[in-house]
Amino acid sequence: MSAGGLTLNSGTHDPITLEPKAMEINIGNRVWCAMNVTIIAGVTIGHDVVIGAGSVVVKDIPNGCIVAGVPAKKIRDIDRTNIDLYNPFDT
Repeated sequence: MSAGGLTLNSGTHDPITLEPKAMEINIGNRVWCAMNVTIIAGVTIGHDVVIGAGSVVVKDIPNGCIVAGVPAKKIRDIDRTNIDLYNPFDT
């Protein structure tokens, strides 16, 4: 899930030959990207991750953490064991 302005840049090039090439971006489950996040080619983002607004992700992000900044760095871990999930259909 993401807010507006998410940029996924899956293209890059060889720095010597300038030959263009595509690289995968892998995004896990339950990932939230805040506004104006940029994710660079070749990155893998784990499950249960929050990426702060305006962040630029240039390296892999492990499961269960909050990252932010340029470049994005880990701020803290997320402990899902103490999260009460809201269910609007729960009666």
